Amino acid sequence: MRAFLHPDALEHMFGGSFANLSMNAGLAWEQYRLADLFIRSIAKPRTLLVALDHVWCDESADSMRTTFRGFPEWLYDENRWNDFSYALNTKTVEISGRRLAVALGMKHGRLESGYEVFTPPESAYDSIKVRNKLWGKAGPRPLRAKDPPYEPIASERAAWRFPAHAWLEEILIRFPGRVVLAFMPAHIAAQPVPGSKDAAKESECKARIAALARRYGALPVIDFRIRSEITSNDQNYWDQLHYRLPIADRVARGIERAIATGKHDPNGDWQLIDAPSMNAAAH
Repeated sequence: MRAFLHPDALEHMFGGSFANLSMNAGLAWEQYRLADLFIRSIAKPRTLLVALDHVWCDESADSMRTTFRGFPEWLYDENRWNDFSYALNTKTVEISGRRLAVALGMKHGRLESGYEVFTPPESAYDSIKVRNKLWGKAGPRPLRAKDPPYEPIASERAAWRFPAHAWLEEILIRFPGRVVLAFMPAHIAAQPVPGSKDAAKESECKARIAALARRYGALPVIDFRIRSEITSNDQNYWDQLHYRLPIADRVARGIERAIATGKHDPNGDWQLIDAPSMNAAAH
């Protein structure tokens, strides 16, 4: 979810038949609903890769569950009767027409295994425009770590809420196969400044997710959302969240190596989050 990883690459790594279940700018609750649908619909699912990002650490995830677009709950619930009122809306008719055209061989399917390259073609890459998207008009700036770093007291740390973890925990409990949790590599301009309060919160969020993974037998959490050669190189990105296709391939290979070795990347692309926080069981 919320990753630009081709299903073919995941099938090479894990076997089976993968589909990319994601949505544009999906929030944690929306991603959870996708996972819930997958678990309910597939008889014997083998592997679930949850691509994590900042929305899983959002303290307001339970009060701001959807984007401004809204969420088609009628498509995801188990009540078939409420589907009829949407059967003839314009979008449903349009999509039905497309599916019929594909079935009749009149056109090719747009999304193979749910995957689509929605970034511009590599030939259209403009480093100046990308730099503006990454850093704004002021341009690149040094991101110096806070010194001394912010150190929350125990009571403050315990009070931090990450509501989306309850949904992630439900996924881990219900999924019968293997679960891989991996934070995706956001550009350093989108990451908290090291040593800041926001960085401390994100570190706590990651530690609590790692604790959930251990509790329910998932693999160690793979963390690409760190300062690395990937995330500090502007040329690897279209904007702060969307990395280029060669980086997507690099991330997929990194996930495979992380699982195979059970170690941090010696080149620094990823880390395995395995140290529990002081309040890892809190939600």
